[in-house]
Amino acid sequence: MAGQLSLLAPTVEQHPTGFGVGTATPRVSWRFLAENCPRDWQQTAYEIQIARTDSETETHSVTSDTSVLVPWPSTPLKSRESVRLRVRSFGREGQGQVESTDWSPWTDVECSLLRKGDWVALPITELREDVVDGPLRPTRFRKSFTLTGKGTIQKARLYITSLGIYRAFINGQEVSDHCLSPGWTSYRYRLNYQTLDVAPFLNHDGPNVIAIEVAEGWYATRLGFKGGRGKLYGDRLAAIAQLEIHFDSDAERFSLATDRTWTCQPSAIVKSEFYDGELYDARQEDPNWNRISSGDNSTNSSWGPVQELAFPSATLVSPDAPPVRITEEIRSASVQRTPSGKTILDFGQNLVGRLRVRSIDKQSGKRLVLTHAEVLEHGELGTRPLRIAKCTDEIICAGTELTNWSPQYTFHGFRYVQVDGWDQERDGDLITNFTAQVMHTDMTRTGWFSCSHPMVNQLHQNALWSMRGNFVSIPTDCPQRDERLGWTGDIQIFGPSANFLYNTAGMLGEWLQDVAAEQFNEGRDGCVPPFVVPNVISEELWPPTPQAQWDDVVILGPWALYQSYGDVDILRRQYKSMLAWIDRGIQRGLDGLWDPEVWQLGDWLDPTAPPVEPGDARTNGTLVADAFLVRITSVISQISGILGETADSRRFAEDLVRLQKTFQAKYIAHSGLLVGDSQTALSLAIMFDLHATPEQVKVAANRLVDLVRSAKFRVATGFAGTPIITHALTKGGHPQVAYRMLLEKGCPSWMYPITMGATTMWERWDSMQPDGSINPGEMTSFNHYAFGSIINWLHSTVAGISPLAKGWKEIKVQPILGGTIDSAEATYNTPYGRLECRWSIQASKELFVLDLLIPPNSRALVTLPSDDHSNQALQGSWVGSGKHHFSIPAGKKRCVVWGPGHPCASCARKKWQCELASDSWKPSQNGASRLPQLRPVPQMKAAPSAVQSVQTDTSLPPDSVCNEIIDLYFELIDEKQLLLFHRHTFVTAQRAGHIPQFIVLGMIALMARFSSNPYFENIHPWHRAKRWFSAAMQSFNARTELIDLPALQGCILLSFVALAEGDSAQEALLSSQAICMVRMLRLPESLSPDPIQREVEIRIFWVMWMMENWHAARALIPKQLMTSPTFKRPLEEEAYKKMRHDDLPGEQSEARINALGLRECGLWTWMLPLSEFHDQVMRLNDEIVQNTVTDVDVRGRVREISQQLDRYLQSLPEHLKHTAENKERHASRGLGREFTILQLNYHHQCQMLYYQFLNKKSESPEGGTDHEAAMYAARCKTHATALSQVMWDTNSCSGMECLWSPVNGHLLVVASSVLLYSLLFDTDDESIARAKKLLEQNFIMLLQFRKHWSLVELSLSRLRAFHRACQMNSTQKNFDMDRWMIYFLNRYDANVSERYSDGVYLEANSRTGTDPALWEESTGQNSPLVVDFLESM
Repeated sequence: MAGQLSLLAPTVEQHPTGFGVGTATPRVSWRFLAENCPRDWQQTAYEIQIARTDSETETHSVTSDTSVLVPWPSTPLKSRESVRLRVRSFGREGQGQVESTDWSPWTDVECSLLRKGDWVALPITELREDVVDGPLRPTRFRKSFTLTGKGTIQKARLYITSLGIYRAFINGQEVSDHCLSPGWTSYRYRLNYQTLDVAPFLNHDGPNVIAIEVAEGWYATRLGFKGGRGKLYGDRLAAIAQLEIHFDSDAERFSLATDRTWTCQPSAIVKSEFYDGELYDARQEDPNWNRISSGDNSTNSSWGPVQELAFPSATLVSPDAPPVRITEEIRSASVQRTPSGKTILDFGQNLVGRLRVRSIDKQSGKRLVLTHAEVLEHGELGTRPLRIAKCTDEIICAGTELTNWSPQYTFHGFRYVQVDGWDQERDGDLITNFTAQVMHTDMTRTGWFSCSHPMVNQLHQNALWSMRGNFVSIPTDCPQRDERLGWTGDIQIFGPSANFLYNTAGMLGEWLQDVAAEQFNEGRDGCVPPFVVPNVISEELWPPTPQAQWDDVVILGPWALYQSYGDVDILRRQYKSMLAWIDRGIQRGLDGLWDPEVWQLGDWLDPTAPPVEPGDARTNGTLVADAFLVRITSVISQISGILGETADSRRFAEDLVRLQKTFQAKYIAHSGLLVGDSQTALSLAIMFDLHATPEQVKVAANRLVDLVRSAKFRVATGFAGTPIITHALTKGGHPQVAYRMLLEKGCPSWMYPITMGATTMWERWDSMQPDGSINPGEMTSFNHYAFGSIINWLHSTVAGISPLAKGWKEIKVQPILGGTIDSAEATYNTPYGRLECRWSIQASKELFVLDLLIPPNSRALVTLPSDDHSNQALQGSWVGSGKHHFSIPAGKKRCVVWGPGHPCASCARKKWQCELASDSWKPSQNGASRLPQLRPVPQMKAAPSAVQSVQTDTSLPPDSVCNEIIDLYFELIDEKQLLLFHRHTFVTAQRAGHIPQFIVLGMIALMARFSSNPYFENIHPWHRAKRWFSAAMQSFNARTELIDLPALQGCILLSFVALAEGDSAQEALLSSQAICMVRMLRLPESLSPDPIQREVEIRIFWVMWMMENWHAARALIPKQLMTSPTFKRPLEEEAYKKMRHDDLPGEQSEARINALGLRECGLWTWMLPLSEFHDQVMRLNDEIVQNTVTDVDVRGRVREISQQLDRYLQSLPEHLKHTAENKERHASRGLGREFTILQLNYHHQCQMLYYQFLNKKSESPEGGTDHEAAMYAARCKTHATALSQVMWDTNSCSGMECLWSPVNGHLLVVASSVLLYSLLFDTDDESIARAKKLLEQNFIMLLQFRKHWSLVELSLSRLRAFHRACQMNSTQKNFDMDRWMIYFLNRYDANVSERYSDGVYLEANSRTGTDPALWEESTGQNSPLVVDFLESM
């Protein structure tokens, strides 16, 4: 029913708030809320109520289905007038009865100053006669006033702008959160101003101070490349402000405007430039410059008179565009030390904005220098891409604390900041004190996309961040080097993508007015737009020349906005500009196409172009220009018809037919091939409908596929081809090739930068080369959104949504499946309401499932996927508003290849010709091609294996026993040591008999040792695994599916059983199989669309990665599983446990997970870095043993890893730190064991790192005390003590015990060896007593471990061997880190021989000259105690 349908508060024009609109008759729009969205609801009429001050509320009823930008129904507003308005709609569901919605909330609308005559303020500037050569120092203006006796303030407005960029204050408080106001426009013709509500800042009954600070900004700073030009618009910084206050008495008003009565002084900001940065001298700061003080500061000698300037000739504009704001604050991810000794902050994300320094307190005159860059090159700050931009902010300290400092009038593009002049010991922690503030035009986010492929998601995220960074007042090319200009070509190709991600109607609509203004006033013959807008490029540097693509923005830009927002006024406003360009600006040849003598930028940045010649493309520039000419002729013909310009529409339609025929005759062969045989040329012809017949299109599409295949699916296009090539492949019937291109990782490709760690889009495909060096070209940016235009294809084809009619009134829903993507979703806030499209492949049911939410007053044409990709225009079905669910058999063709030129497995199996394979490959007549065989595993000397070759009974115990064992497994193992299953899902399936037998048998082999069930009572816990492990292996080897998720789960489970049984050969074989399965299943890049299975797959990858880290470090072999920042981390444990298959569709969506931060706060997410530390520590220890690293290098690496561990502990979320409250909290949530293992793991990595320093002499080689070694030895003891105590404390707490894994026994043995050292060699009584107590506790726990795990007996035997080695000499030389010691630390799963009869020991020491005969048996002072303990075990 309509009564259940709710409306959001109405909006006006394209204005973000309605406060300060610049028109007297603002159009009105309203959106419908998605909740309780009725089916097939269409509006038939609406009512608008308008409440004006001191008059009755007006109600205007209109019969219409329009809800977007409806005409203003009342009398025009006046300057400063404010009204309230609300709406309600009338409509019906299908053919039902017409009913009304509830009234929407009220919206306050207030007009700005509509006439130039409303302004009384004049620009004021500092009084000076001299000309300043360099940068202009910011200036501060001030005016005092009083409001005593005027009554209660009803409203107070500040209308303000500047020649430069400004900040405004009243009584010391900044009056807005805007940055870089008034923004950048074509200052000669259009100057923005702001309308601000300042009533809250005023002293209603007493003195007040208004103050304004103005800096260069775009008005006067140096702009442009090759040295640039400064003071383009003027050499005087000026403020223009008008304060108007209305009191409760209508007759009483107060106004104040900038004039000669104000005073000014230089700012403490000495200079502030966009390219070079800001210099702030705190010694020159007057803290009371913008506030009331005991004396009127304006009379201070530092304040001087101002000079009035003439009022600007430019039109003053109250913009629809939102202001620039700080939209996010990011903490540094790490602090790095470069090879040259510099300190670098890494924020983990390439961004645009500025730094905030929380606190700095240094001696007067001391400097802090902050240099910004996007990348590191060979470990140092990569500043070469900045060209001559310095990108450096600097503070000169005053000897007093400066808090929350940020540069105010500049911005930088950066991920890394080099900090010079900061002493962490004296000045404080860098990560705590420095944050990055993200700055961009504060548009409303409207579009979201995610899919099952993490690298594709990262690609989308990179494009999003590049848009944020390059939408700073205007759409720019890059945000970091000496450029940052409004290149028209970049936004022309990225516009449709931008319009999806954010509401750009206000910002881009305003910018297009600047384009037209400069086209008419500064363009060649008043019809050619500049390359960049606002134009700062001199004619001498780049003479104005008409250019296709770039200048076509005057037609294609408004058209893209119209398609997204349905705003006819944008077309009407820009129509004159369009006609000027297409009728007079384009330099044509005799055939009506482009004059071939005009040089074209063409397919700019073709990847084959040399670094120094980015325009040297393989596609002819004139061909590209001619294709775009046909395209814009088609578009303007449609625009003319929409605007009612019928004569123009007919003229352009005739021109279109003629130009198409001319293009065909000039470039297209009868077959359909193009003379410009390139991917770009073919894509343009397909997308712009340049062929004469469908048969020609098919030939061209096939040729395009050939070229893509011959390029090995790597990108071979530039500015013209890249935005459309995947669209062209899809339109031509080859979406699988488009998917294959998308997922290619070789350079050049969309995935290659992601493999290199990119977090934004790059200007060049190889901006960073594989060896880590920056592309040698002068023009190399790491934040360029142009090639991010691929995301438009992700929205329209992968997710499957695009506008079918203006402003999304009609929606096309047509997801086309392919590649390894098994699910995708997109959400878009259309002008009518929220649109949601979510699809997935349910592999278990072999179904394609699509869920839709269509907003009211709109409808969608839905076309479901088909195996027939040759016809992408299949007839769909219309659906109206509401929620819709579709499911069909998942019979789609999905081509996924193992290598270039090979067919995919699916096509080979079906004997199809695979479109991804080379022409030389033909389907086998004998069935599917076999996959390449894995290399044979080298022979290993195996311990007696529990797995026998004879047949074993594989039947399961009674159900009650199985159920008990599985419950034990989840209580003690899963989520503690292994991350293999989702408990609720697994138990449900197991009780129903749907779990593979080898998994249940493996669980019995692992967990029977803990069971008190009579079924096992006659078998010692050590021996219970043998039968069941053998049965599990037999069942596992007999499985029918060799590689699938259950096989991988079973393989990992059985490798852990082999580890627990001490069968290292079997463990290695199973681990190797598991690693291969992970890679074959493409985890975690290819994830299930099912939320629970997806999380299981994510967890399996990470547990396998950690297990390989541990195994590789023990065996000292290379790792195979690589990670990426794009890989999803495990979901927070409690949220994971609560997941159910009947959860609401959006409850487990990635958007919700990311919004709640559920992948950043979990225990296992924070376990992952510890695994990396383990690998580093183990490999360092091995290098020490092998004598391949110097002591100096050892110390350096220990310091580095130690700092990383310290930062890890500092960054650990508060809820994960080892406190009594956290311990109790996790125990109460059933996460006690998980919480404990995190603490144990941290202490173990630390004790292993510092272990080698236990025996170091206290004297340094130069004499005196080796304080560093002594410190590290103390830390080793501290962490061994902490580990022992944590295990003892938690062992007495139910639900937190740690006796469930033999690995934990190994951790305890290592800690015990440290305590033995203290007991034997420390001289401090307190230390000896503490060690003795902890050892007693440890031995009790080790005996408990040994009850269940035979492997722990090996650990105890090594502890005895360690003790005997300690007894052999009372000196501390016996603790040199030889190979025997590494065995002791690493090999917890095998026997370790006695130290002095071990050939390994003898071999190791033969290189160092150590003579075993020197080792005479000696008993340490405290050894009898140890003997008692050890002999009791």
